[in-house]
Amino acid sequence: MLGKTVYWGVSILILLVSCQPKNILSSETGEMVSSQQVEQLICGSQTDCLSEICEDKQACPLVMALSDPIIFDFIKTYSQCEGCAVPVFSPQNGIGKCIEYEINTMEREPVVKFWVSQQCDFRYADPIQTSILITIDTDTFHIIKVRPYGAYIQDPSYCKIDSDCKDLTGSGVPFIGCSNFLYAPLNWSGYGVNETCICKTNQCQEK
Repeated sequence: MLGKTVYWGVSILILLVSCQPKNILSSETGEMVSSQQVEQLICGSQTDCLSEICEDKQACPLVMALSDPIIFDFIKTYSQCEGCAVPVFSPQNGIGKCIEYEINTMEREPVVKFWVSQQCDFRYADPIQTSILITIDTDTFHIIKVRPYGAYIQDPSYCKIDSDCKDLTGSGVPFIGCSNFLYAPLNWSGYGVNETCICKTNQCQEK
């Protein structure tokens, strides 16, 4: 258990250091992930799995949602769930070991929802609280809305207001740092209200 505790603690610190805030999605600047990379992430070792997920492969909301590098990188990172002894989801139910999704096509503009699965062992964390909703324009097949804001996804420390920040501590684990609301539920320690952390210059940090 100690080894896993250290692993997740180091993982969070690496993410906090390596990511920089960005106010718009990469796709808005013309940067896109190739369709081959997206299909590989979704299908894994299976071939032509997209035909079982979407009627039109070229207009598949799931593919459109993952075409943005910020979304793609987040989903790829957490789909791997390194160290988790759990089976890989079928492409129709999830991505890799630890990402589940659903596609809502009831509205004119489809919404793709991703969330980190409880199938993976994050100790005291509650990963299902971490979800991303992506709205697709069916005319242009571009992303028109992302919740939460793209910068929250790219940078675990990004914030706008104090309530965006959470204390990384819980279940008897001492305070180990600060994170925004999207990444806090993924921390092995659990998290608490922002008694110690505040938002300063768009970064969650200790008071």
